[in-house]
Formats: sequence, C-alpha cells, structure tokens
Amino acid sequence: MQIDAIANECYGNPECADQVWISNNALSSSTVYGNVEWVSSSGGSGGGGSPPPPAPEPEPEPELQGCPRQTISSGYFANSTGWSVWSGQYSRDFADVNGDCRDDLVGWNSSTGDIQVGLSGGSYFGTSTGWGLWSGQYSRNFADVNGDGKADIIGRNSLGNVQVGLSTGSYFANSTSWSSWGSVYSMALADVNGDGRADLVGRDSSGNVQVGLSTGSSFAASTSWSSWGSVYSMALADVNADGLADLVGRNSSGDVQVGLSAATYFRPSVGWSLWGSAYSLQFADGNGDGRDDIVGWNSSTGGVQLGLSTSR
Repeated sequence: MQIDAIANECYGNPECADQVWISNNALSSSTVYGNVEWVSSSGGSGGGGSPPPPAPEPEPEPELQGCPRQTISSGYFANSTGWSVWSGQYSRDFADVNGDCRDDLVGWNSSTGDIQVGLSGGSYFGTSTGWGLWSGQYSRNFADVNGDGKADIIGRNSLGNVQVGLSTGSYFANSTSWSSWGSVYSMALADVNGDGRADLVGRDSSGNVQVGLSTGSSFAASTSWSSWGSVYSMALADVNADGLADLVGRNSSGDVQVGLSAATYFRPSVGWSLWGSAYSLQFADGNGDGRDDIVGWNSSTGGVQLGLSTSR
C-alpha cells in the first residue's frame, strides 16, 4: 500500500472529513492530520494502511505567577469606607503577610513588643490576632525575603545586626540573624535582581549604594551597585515592569531621576519627571500594569496626584 500526502486546502473546515478523494484510480476516504491530507491508495475502498500519528498538541501557555494585575488607563480613588477599628497603642503597616495578594494591617505595640495582624478580607480587615513578639531594639520592615509570596518582618539594631522573622502565613517565626549591616548605611528592602526575594539596599553619606542579595536564608556580603548623590532622595520601585526594583529620587528643584536596575548594578540615572515639593513622593502601581507610578499628597489642599509610568 502507498500513502500519498496531499496538501489539505480546506484545513479547519469540518466538511473536509466527509470528502472522498481519488488517488491512483481508487476511491479513498480522507483523514485530516495537522495541515496534511493523508489518503490511503491501496486500491478498492482504500483500506489497509494506517496514517501516521497526529502531530502533538502544542504546549499550553504557562500561567503567570504572582498576583493578578489589571491595566486601567484612568481612574480615581473611591470614597473611603470603614474597614477596621485599630488601637492607638499599635503602629500601622501594610503588607501581604499570608500570601493571598491582599495587603494586611500589621501593628506593633512598643510597650509589650506584641505584633498584631488584621488580615484583609477584600472589603475589611479582620479581627486582629497575635503573630509574635518583636524587640524594640530592632527596626521593623516588611518584605518577602525568601520568595514564598508572604511578607516577613526584618529589623536592624544599633550594632548592625539584621534579624528576620519569616512569615508562616499565620504567625512570624522566631527571628534569626541574616546579616550585619553597618549603621553608616541606610536600610531598605526590594528585589533588585528579579529572583523574587527582597534584597538589602543602603546608601552612605558619600552616596555609595550597597546591595546585599538575599539567598533565601541570609543576605550575602554587600557589593557596590551605584553612586547616588545625597542631593537626591532615594527610593526603590520597579518603574519599568521588568521585575527589578530601580533607584528613584527627587532633588529640591523637583527633578526626579531614575537609575534602572541591570540586576547586578544600577544604570546611570536619567531625568524622568518634575514633581513639585508641595507633594510628597511615594511609589505604587496605581493602574495595575506592573509599573510603579508616582503618587503624592498635598498637605495644604489634601489633593492626591498620580503620575503614571510610561516606560516600556
């Protein structure tokens, strides 16, 4: 038996399966495999042979990891509503400590060291529960330093010892030492190399920017990533949606400079905007496109301004 491959000009048309083709003066029924019409031409009714197996199905597109995003070209902040009652004895921070993609309310009592968390229900903060104790000798920062999607608690004491209490999703585990970070450097946390773990970033009075990459269980020895003049403030935000936190700062004239992260260093800064000193300077993804935008509040008027990042 001979198998002839005939180009299938009606691929995708269900009527093709009912057609009868003539090959080598024999009537043969056709079978569609991919973009090729395989025809049995052994004579008679065309039986006998078996066509090759169909082409494998294409691999499905991998699902995006992390929290879902929605791009909104324009919008506003809705009127505020009550979400919780929170004792004035506790500080107020916001971080996703249980990995559900909603920022939760986290507070610390300076008198007792007690940490309380009110988990976000999407329209309210739940009744708070105790998540651990944290010594007042240490600062408090919240960031996911081991890449499990849950924000951990990180702090440094006056001797430079950096402690980390990993989130289990229902409490903070006992803290362990992750690094020594000298007090001559400021301390911030952000994922600057795109591995999903927040790293240590700091600047000294000379403008030297040091980075200690997270290994998931410690912060590696720091290396120099940039020089960032003291005339500029320093913040960390992913303004171009590449998964790497960048350096952003503003001087007294309102000039906003950005030094994009190259995963092993910060590129030379370039001007991105003018942002008047009447407004505070903060960064958050206001429209869900993955790029952090400028957000500011005017203390005199109460107005909130947002400058969308247009980087591609």
